[in-house]
Amino acid sequence: MRAEELNIVVTAPAPLQPKRASVRDFGADPAAGDNYGAFQKALDDSRDRGISTLSVPPGVYRFATARPLCLRGLEDFTFEGNGAELIFSRDEDFLHLADCRRVVLRDLVVDWDWGTAPLASVAHVRAVAPDRGWIEFEFTEHDDVDAGMTFATMNALDPQRLTPGCEGGKEYGRGFTRVRKVGSNVLRCHLDPAGLSEMLFQPGSVYLVRHFLHDSPAFTISDCRHLSLQRITVHSAPGAGFIVRGDTGNWEAVSCRIALRPDATRRITTTSDGMHLAQSRGFFRLEGCDFSFHGDDCLNVHDNISMGVRDVRRQTLIARNVREDERPLQAGDPVEFRRPDLSPTGFASRVTDVRYLPDDECKLAFADVLPADLDPQTILFNRRYDSSHYLISGNHFHENRARGVLLQACHGLMEGNRFYRNQGAAVQIETGASSGTWSEGSGVEDLIVRDNTFHTCDVNDWGKGVVYVSAFLPAGVPIKPQGSANPTSTIGDSGSLYRTAYPIFRDLTFEDNRFVDYPRRAMIVSSARDVMVRANTFSNPTPRASNNPERGSIWVELSSRVTFQGNDWQPSPYQAERTVEWDPGTVTGVRVTP
Repeated sequence: MRAEELNIVVTAPAPLQPKRASVRDFGADPAAGDNYGAFQKALDDSRDRGISTLSVPPGVYRFATARPLCLRGLEDFTFEGNGAELIFSRDEDFLHLADCRRVVLRDLVVDWDWGTAPLASVAHVRAVAPDRGWIEFEFTEHDDVDAGMTFATMNALDPQRLTPGCEGGKEYGRGFTRVRKVGSNVLRCHLDPAGLSEMLFQPGSVYLVRHFLHDSPAFTISDCRHLSLQRITVHSAPGAGFIVRGDTGNWEAVSCRIALRPDATRRITTTSDGMHLAQSRGFFRLEGCDFSFHGDDCLNVHDNISMGVRDVRRQTLIARNVREDERPLQAGDPVEFRRPDLSPTGFASRVTDVRYLPDDECKLAFADVLPADLDPQTILFNRRYDSSHYLISGNHFHENRARGVLLQACHGLMEGNRFYRNQGAAVQIETGASSGTWSEGSGVEDLIVRDNTFHTCDVNDWGKGVVYVSAFLPAGVPIKPQGSANPTSTIGDSGSLYRTAYPIFRDLTFEDNRFVDYPRRAMIVSSARDVMVRANTFSNPTPRASNNPERGSIWVELSSRVTFQGNDWQPSPYQAERTVEWDPGTVTGVRVTP
């Protein structure tokens, strides 16, 4: 199904004999310190006794048991939240949905209990040693702080807005040699200043100290079909907002929010992504949602891949960089073999046996005889999973640390969305493999990005662009920075230093979008073929402290058949004179027309 013809079917519950119940019938009580037992009993009985609608009366319900609330094996079921709030105080998944069919969750609010442990704290740089050997941070949200607090990462905030990202803002994650308390809410942090950027820790700068990173998500969704999330609000979680995986397909999130609690001083919602699709069966819709203030990306859509093979025998090999929780393989899965540059080898086979080994390795047996000349850096695509076929429309992605959306699957339509003050790229279309970090995406084909507004995106000037299309690899075509003294870079986010000449991205259309006030390139396109960029508007009316000579332009490399048609670069002294540039040594078939 092509992107223009997308029809995402999510079948509503249709119980044969409607039955209703309330969690209050099972002992749930807003006055209780832990409602886990009552809620779990209500959910289990709903499955076992055929209850079709379970209602949560309005109120605030607290959870302290270190286990997730499980909605497992439910069919033709509605969980009616009625605006109730569920507050969690243990570092464990809040809610886990597994093996459900035709299920609706609606009108529910979930949050983390910050009284148990704050997820992050705002730190103002009060003083810096003359030799930069220590920094004093004042934690203005707290009357008192502990010198033993966790400094997982420190991310620059705009000092006036207290939002992620600011011009010249840098992040810090090396840790400190010693921390001591010099005031009730002031810590003096000692560090080795060698190699420390002059942009870091200037007096008056502000940082968000994250105490949690990729910990517990609010929702984990596994192996569900025809699931509808409606008007769900996540105020905070010590991990992602929603993690979707496995055989989940034909599902939707409509009018959901991940937003700061309005009556709190917090400056973070989820400590990692807002929504993370890490291998699924696709066919999903994200419509009318509002995602903001994440510690990472707003939305990431991808399937996982692995790089590296060894001990290749007749029909067996050991695959490297394979973790059972992230890159599951099982008997019957069709696996495609790719060369280290992501190009096809022409060989694929079904798995007949799987045995996971220590050190992120896995012994695989295949139905067919393996090629004798497999490269040690061969890449494996598990074609059981395909997160393709998605519609992302009418959403607001804003004020988060990292990217707006990562679109790393095929047959997608993204239209009518608003992006505002994303710290990195608003839209990142990427595929790549690495050793020891993440390996995501199996290529993107048939993607339409239209009628979106990108306002003040890439606000931190991460060295890429508002829309970024590129691959990352540990070997291949070396990256050569292009442009100004502060050059454009197509370096992968895993730190890889290579990309590919193989067109892993194909049939991409960017049309009728509005790009407003961004620090450098509007777009970077690499490793692509058949790209259309038409009827977009580019404007940079606002000066920056440092106006990059590439500002407002588009860069193309390692690509072919790229067309620019009817785009409007509005006059500005802060915009590059050359609006479209490409590498003549690696690009063919560029057409630029008014």
